[in-house]
Amino acid sequence: DLEVSTTAAAFSADGSMLVTGGAFGEIRVFDTASGALRHKLNGHRTELQSLAVRPGSSIVASASAEADLRIWDTAAGREIGLVDGDLSLFALTFSPRDGTLASGGVDRRLTLRDATTFKPVGDLLLKAPRMVGTLAWSPDGRFIALGDIDDETLSKGGIQVVDAANRAVVAGKIEESCALTASD
Repeated sequence: DLEVSTTAAAFSADGSMLVTGGAFGEIRVFDTASGALRHKLNGHRTELQSLAVRPGSSIVASASAEADLRIWDTAAGREIGLVDGDLSLFALTFSPRDGTLASGGVDRRLTLRDATTFKPVGDLLLKAPRMVGTLAWSPDGRFIALGDIDDETLSKGGIQVVDAANRAVVAGKIEESCALTASD
């Protein structure tokens, strides 16, 4: 077997599954107890940008440089959803509370997607030149940490904390003192 470069990886919440993705879009699902390869999932044609595993389930979301978001059932080893986009996604994460999928990337948008249909249910638009670089849910599913990237310089930006219910920024960028500043 040829070694495959890995560009994205995610564990299941219980640690029983490791999902990896590489430069050619193939997703591999491993059983962590045995190290066995459970499935190879194909559908993306370009490099994987991000992977996320829904807590408490076998559902995985994947995004590639080709601007497609795919949803997989890793227990069955098959794709169960596809969302074509116009621009690449860099970040995916599932809410630990209800399975809502948060996504973001080049389109400068944090998009919240329904846990069942994966259709958009809300978004937050960042001001240019900022785009979404990373996302993380709080353990209770109430907040999302959003890290941005400056698309003119490709430098990392700051972190904002967003209330998932109303998509309001509740804490602004982390300052040099490493303290969050409250939003006005």
